[in-house]
Amino acid sequence: MRIEIDRRCCTAMGDCMRTAPGVFEIDEDGIAIVVDAAAADRARIILAAENCPTQAIRLYELQGQRVYPDWMDGVGAAGGGGATLG
Repeated sequence: MRIEIDRRCCTAMGDCMRTAPGVFEIDEDGIAIVVDAAAADRARIILAAENCPTQAIRLYELQGQRVYPDWMDGVGAAGGGGATLG
């Protein structure tokens, strides 16, 4: 699974860090980043994305299909950094 964070949307509320500790941290700019995509299981990472109050987290299968938010939600592409969970 590939994790991307839209830096334009992130407000650093920290819900992702509390839900999936070790996967997400807040950087020096006050924006969430992915530090270790393998630090939590798939279900926990999906829950972190669902808990993001600004929907700044995007999740994709390795083949490119969006997992969250659902591709039918019409949410735009992510504009930030990402990481891959094998």
